Amino acid sequence: MQPTQMERRSSHGSAREQTLNRAESHCWCLVEDKPRSPMQPYTHYVGIDVSKQTLNVALYPRGTSPPEKAALETSNDAKGHRQIIQWLGRQDAVREATILCMEHTGRYDDALLEHLTLDGWICAVEKTTVLEKVKPEHHRKDDDFDADLLSEYAYRYSDKLHLYQAPNPIIEQIRLLYQERRRLVTHRGAVQQLQREQGYNRAGSPNQAERFAQKLWQQQRTFYDRQIKALEEKMTALVDSDEALRHRYEQIKGIDGFGPQTTLMWLCLFYGEQHLDARQIASRFGFAPHAAVSGTSRRRQGRSSGHGNAEVRKLLTMCARSAGAHHEKYRQYKARLLSKGKASQLVTNNMINKLIRVACAIWNQDGEYEQNHQSRFMQNVVATP
Repeated sequence: MQPTQMERRSSHGSAREQTLNRAESHCWCLVEDKPRSPMQPYTHYVGIDVSKQTLNVALYPRGTSPPEKAALETSNDAKGHRQIIQWLGRQDAVREATILCMEHTGRYDDALLEHLTLDGWICAVEKTTVLEKVKPEHHRKDDDFDADLLSEYAYRYSDKLHLYQAPNPIIEQIRLLYQERRRLVTHRGAVQQLQREQGYNRAGSPNQAERFAQKLWQQQRTFYDRQIKALEEKMTALVDSDEALRHRYEQIKGIDGFGPQTTLMWLCLFYGEQHLDARQIASRFGFAPHAAVSGTSRRRQGRSSGHGNAEVRKLLTMCARSAGAHHEKYRQYKARLLSKGKASQLVTNNMINKLIRVACAIWNQDGEYEQNHQSRFMQNVVATP
């Protein structure tokens, strides 16, 4: 009979002692093999620590006494990716029964994920904070050790892993063009600022050098305008090339305050998701109010954190301001809150939350936005004599 988790802990000391012992000896405690079950669906648990130049791979040791650590260090390129697949074969790993776990490292893991998924391997991408759940209480930090921890995390939390799905190729193209457009808009804004400052700082007529600089700045603005327009046309063509993507685009763009760029940003973030949680999205981008209350102590009122992706926060703020300025329903809502003495930033934050809820409702119901829609509560209020 296999020992339970509590029995294994009692036979080897406390969980803290096991952790410290493993950290000091740099070896793994013996873990009994378990039969595959819905909660433990894999036979091989592999951790991959990704960096710019190298990949460190570790296989979680099971069923050996003493435990034998299997590890590999290779380069983060196509040759290294092929070596990982060959190494997995030498470990008797089967594609449908092996999970490869890695932290999200941005573009450094994109090529690896693409290579592995196209070859049929199951990958999981986790936040960089997950290792806190399995990390020993000491200060060791190196790539080989992190790969060990990732393999252990995959084994202990296999039912909570976030399995990787290859992104839509059209969305990937739109994301690339969207980022390039944002870069050009930033540069164009810098040139515009130079033109304004030159006009403010000069009392008399401009000299020869200033006229030459103004001419160069105007040429740069013209160039940026032309490039930005070309990028927008290309992104529109990509959206039109996919019927399902075009359907989602029209749904979100129809919402009050949402423009083409905010709609593209929303698609880059959430296309492919079947259900969106408005509260999670608001919290993710720092718009959700969080209170600081403990018992009878109320240290402060609920307020948003203000954290989150700066580009997303900027675009949604512009959407809220546009809705409050050009759409009667939001204009009345804004005036009502301001008349009660609410701060302007709080009102804008509330409107952003309303827009997020509307966008998520449209997305989840796969419906169209109704300009004159009234909630059931408001319909009952109007109907009540």
